[in-house]
Amino acid sequence: MINPRPHKKLTLWQRAIDLVTDIYKMTESFPAKGGFGLIAQWAFPKP
Repeated sequence: MINPRPHKKLTLWQRAIDLVTDIYKMTESFPAKGGFGLIAQWAFPKP
């Protein structure tokens, strides 16, 4: 059977997901008051 998500084996993909996850964790502690400030620019949906 062919792997439906071969990109997930790529080192680049794994490192990118790690980076996004780290950014998300860092921005969780930011105050919500900013609204569409840095949080909106930095926070990504959880992978």
